[in-house]
Amino acid sequence: MIDVVASRDHPAALLACEGKSGNNVEEPQAIKYKALTTDDIRRLTGRVSGPTHVVYACFEASLARIRLGLAKVGLDANILTISERRAQLIPSATGADLAFDEVLPGTPPPRYIPVDGDSPEEEYREILLPAIVASAARSVDRVTVRTLCESTMPMWTHVGRDQARRVHERSVDVLTRLAATAEFRNFFSIEPGGRDLADAIVRILRTPAAFDPRGETQGWQGIQRRATKVMRGRGIPVSPGQLSFEDLAQAEGVGPDE
Repeated sequence: MIDVVASRDHPAALLACEGKSGNNVEEPQAIKYKALTTDDIRRLTGRVSGPTHVVYACFEASLARIRLGLAKVGLDANILTISERRAQLIPSATGADLAFDEVLPGTPPPRYIPVDGDSPEEEYREILLPAIVASAARSVDRVTVRTLCESTMPMWTHVGRDQARRVHERSVDVLTRLAATAEFRNFFSIEPGGRDLADAIVRILRTPAAFDPRGETQGWQGIQRRATKVMRGRGIPVSPGQLSFEDLAQAEGVGPDE
């Protein structure tokens, strides 16, 4: 199983990436990467342009051992090395245009793919609930689960068909259970996909955006309290610069002016 499939548009290229947290290359796996073709990647991802390059990602301290392991099976792969302050891509014989050597800022990278098919349900709730609230703040009464996935996970469509399908299915399952809870059964419901619906749909039943202005703020605060409760008291983490539910409503122009 390929860890990550990345793509580049100009010039077109497909990257089959394998992440190594240790010092050793698994020979059977490397042999499979050696046999990998562009057609294999196209069948896996649906991407139809660009040659395929294999990339092994490792810590900078493991570079020598990783090189030895790749040489042993005759795999001329690009190698991406990471250290605390540096990211460098050492190209293979055919990947010269992929090379780079960059100084890192020393802060964690953005979480472009915050969940996968095996992530806990709470992590799905943390990203999907605010997206539903954002739709409610805009007075949107129906939104597909696919739209929620795309808005909360910018790279969701680039992780490969199987992984994207698993994330979508998990999102539907999590939202279906959440919609059945006492906290949210009056806020939204789920219409499952099927013959007449290409995707499951979140139907927003009641939004504070439609409340009398005197009760609107309290309505958003009530949703925040219910969200905190279903997170087992952990609350929904707010990233720097991220709006609260009440702020979100005001940013969309539906909150009170005070």
